[in-house]
Amino acid sequence: MTRHASAPTGARRSGTLGMVNSLLDLHQWRAVSAAALVLAMLATAALYVGQIAPLFVPADVDNPAVRIVIASDSYRLFTQPLFNELSAYSASRAPSPSASTYYVDDRSQWGLTVLARLELIEVPPVKPAKRLAGDRPAYKYMSSYQVRLDWSALMVVLLLESLFGATLHVLFRSRPARDRVAFEAQIIADHYAALRDGARVSGPPAPSDRELLTRVLLGFHTFCLRLNRRGRDRSGVLVNDEYDVQDLLSALLVVHFDNVRVEEPLPSHAGRGSRIDFLLPVLRTGIEVKFVRDPAKARDLGAELLVDATRYQAHPDCTHLMYFIYDPDMHLRNPQDLVTDLTRHDADWTVAVVVVPAR
Repeated sequence: MTRHASAPTGARRSGTLGMVNSLLDLHQWRAVSAAALVLAMLATAALYVGQIAPLFVPADVDNPAVRIVIASDSYRLFTQPLFNELSAYSASRAPSPSASTYYVDDRSQWGLTVLARLELIEVPPVKPAKRLAGDRPAYKYMSSYQVRLDWSALMVVLLLESLFGATLHVLFRSRPARDRVAFEAQIIADHYAALRDGARVSGPPAPSDRELLTRVLLGFHTFCLRLNRRGRDRSGVLVNDEYDVQDLLSALLVVHFDNVRVEEPLPSHAGRGSRIDFLLPVLRTGIEVKFVRDPAKARDLGAELLVDATRYQAHPDCTHLMYFIYDPDMHLRNPQDLVTDLTRHDADWTVAVVVVPAR
């Protein structure tokens, strides 16, 4: 298995700061984009509802849309000749106007259509019995109005809202997986906690470091599944043996811890040297990896680990041992019994067991 060296503290600090800044920029871009799309959808809907508000009030001369039509130049140009003709008739300077109905279809207001109806009607005399022969009847124009919805404008608004909604849907669908979001949030939280407490990256371990290590190990199976399910017709990353597990776990550990020693030599035991897969000096913790590849390996695993534990205890920088057992095909019949048999909590030596996937 290839040896890995720990990166210098200064380079690790710069790399962590760059990662935090990149994550902040990415999260800020997503948040600003989502907020802008939501505001655009709400603003478009509010403006359109405000524009078509005259639909919901009586269509008379007090209606805002009707008042705009009546005050327009086009309406005056159309109706002025009609009123002039009627005035001339009333002054006995013109023949009787023919009974007619006129319509003004106004589409100048976006989202609305206003239809004005002018109907020429005869005004009955106040005292019909006293009308003399030859008297000219009186006429007037009766006005009525209709305010209608402009369907083409409605289609434009619905199209805009659909585009905003589709963009928002794509934005939320492209969000990273939940475990990645939690991982990114942990990076940012750890970075600012270090700044707040004045701690250096290579300083003493925080109380939660060992819990973080346990979380990394428990999430290993999910991590492997994600690597195996790649998009765009890419081949997945398969875990075939113990060396694959060690390589992937090494990559995960160096993200969270500054000093990760790989294949750390152990003091000679019974004239024979051996190594532990990983040693985290800042936690005084050793990690031994086991990959359960078949039922035969599962049967002998407990006895093998009991013998190995005495060798790992001899290392001066290791007071806590973690057995990481990766059993993706679930060959272990009673993993809880294995955990119970191997776990120890002595004054100067502890052993913990993490079986993944948990069950």
